[in-house]
Amino acid sequence: MNSYSGRKNSLRLQGFHYGSDGAYFITVCTHKKQHFFGSVFQAKMHLNPLGKIVKDEWLRSADIRTEIILDTYCIMPNHFHAIVWIAKEQPIQSPSYTTLPQTPGYTSKPGVIFQELGNLVNGFKGSVTRHIRKSYRQDFGWQRGYHDRIIRNETELLNIRNYIHNNPRNWPTNTSNP
Repeated sequence: MNSYSGRKNSLRLQGFHYGSDGAYFITVCTHKKQHFFGSVFQAKMHLNPLGKIVKDEWLRSADIRTEIILDTYCIMPNHFHAIVWIAKEQPIQSPSYTTLPQTPGYTSKPGVIFQELGNLVNGFKGSVTRHIRKSYRQDFGWQRGYHDRIIRNETELLNIRNYIHNNPRNWPTNTSNP
């Protein structure tokens, strides 16, 4: 059994170092996809106080973890999308496409998940949860885990940025959000 997720079938790429320098697309959903963070009106997301906590905690992530650079992100009524860059090897002011993770030929280590990305997401989720429960809603929660995608090339990066940017505009047409 995978110690990271407690499940037999992890969605993570087995043996990949999720702390490798590069870009990652993450999605975090609220428990039972409840609408906690605001609403979409006229193709724009309007954050309520809980959504503003999510925004503030996400932006604070880069101050807490100097090895990350925040890219495009979007808070929706019941989920959060973001691209995050990990840049431990060398400080970079602006992420470049040459720092995208390379997965071909990675060394697989069955049952081992390197989870620097997981530490970031779990810390973010925990901080948001504590703030919201303390001030607003004791019933607030996230779905277990999160979705991630290793961004492997410039085309993927641009497509994902576009997807995130257009998420509020596409909200009424997304029947299975997210």
